[in-house]
Amino acid sequence: MTRLPSVISGGLHAQARPAAADERLATAPGGVALHHDLSTAAQGTVVRTLRDATGALATRVLATGEPVLEGLPHAFDPLLPLLEV
Repeated sequence: MTRLPSVISGGLHAQARPAAADERLATAPGGVALHHDLSTAAQGTVVRTLRDATGALATRVLATGEPVLEGLPHAFDPLLPLLEV
């Protein structure tokens, strides 16, 4: 099975995180960044943003415990088996 090259980052300062993602996206044509904002998790929600080098593709507020990849745009369906979800 072919693997999807990926980078996972965690614990970055709020201002450093987008810069790090932008750097990766600039060097990976067709790449996407998937970000989960946990700042509201204690209140029961997580905000998921999917973006590419041009900007946000989709944003969704998820209930805590909801599958985090549920509801991604159908254009990304071919990637799901590569992510083993």
